[in-house]
Amino acid sequence: MGTKLIVTVDAEENWEWPGSSKWPDTANIRFIPELQKDIFDSIGVRPVYLVTYPVATDKESASILKDIYYSGRCEIGAHLHHWNVPSSTRDDVIAKSAQCRLSRELEKHKIELLTRKLEESFGVRPVTFRAGRWAADGETIEILAELGYKIDVSVIPLTEYSCEGGADFFTAPFTPYYPSYNDICRPSAGKNNNLLEVPVTCGFYNKDFERWREVHMRLRLLPKWLHLVGLFTLFGMPPIIKLSPESADLGQMKNLVNAVIERGGGILHLTFHSSLCMTGACPYSRTDKERTLRIENLKSILYYILSKKGVESFTAGEVYSSIHG
Repeated sequence: MGTKLIVTVDAEENWEWPGSSKWPDTANIRFIPELQKDIFDSIGVRPVYLVTYPVATDKESASILKDIYYSGRCEIGAHLHHWNVPSSTRDDVIAKSAQCRLSRELEKHKIELLTRKLEESFGVRPVTFRAGRWAADGETIEILAELGYKIDVSVIPLTEYSCEGGADFFTAPFTPYYPSYNDICRPSAGKNNNLLEVPVTCGFYNKDFERWREVHMRLRLLPKWLHLVGLFTLFGMPPIIKLSPESADLGQMKNLVNAVIERGGGILHLTFHSSLCMTGACPYSRTDKERTLRIENLKSILYYILSKKGVESFTAGEVYSSIHG
């Protein structure tokens, strides 16, 4: 199988972050048509827009995404910010507790409500899902399978959110797999109710991902105040790179892409938040200059992947069909 690219975009409300001046709304969605036309359409990418409840319930935002979907230029998936789904309080919004810390019954209820709202707003039942704040676990996978989802995109290898009450994905596979209900980072013995995990691409500029993960894992066991990861990186240890214009510059993303292809290809999974497209809507685009740079890096890395490296662009659904058969 040749290398395939998928792009997932968290189509969500603006962030409430230190320095922001107002309660979150969905204003950044108005910038998606420009993004779609100038970058995705021009280069031949059909992204998956992973839509939150507030976006699905806002008529203008839903209409924008619906027009793109029904013109065949994207897929629509689900993104659960459970604190913004009905029955949540303002305190829930402020706390933004991790999804995987909810009771099984409440987590399933929230996902069901989001799924129903997406069907109502877009006329399509989503098959791709991402947990809010990357807070998914094996129980989440089981719930998704019960609700008919086919693909989860919540896992980022080499990352952990335990300090936020979330998941630890450090040991997760680098390539698509069928996750276990007991441990989202462990492949199941068989095709786990047909639900496929497509991890976000995260690795190193050196193709020996397993070796360098082991090195980083050992350093994680030492006291953080020693800052040994930063020190070892200065002396040649490859840093962890995520395929996203939010956390890596263009050079780093190119190095990661090259390393993945050298490993034998497979899936390149690039991701970012829709709020990146609007100045002041998230910490990644605090100024016009910052926003412009990140959007330019996004366009440049997609051009590099598709035109320079000869990678093909697929949707999440198409990747699922090619792997699952």
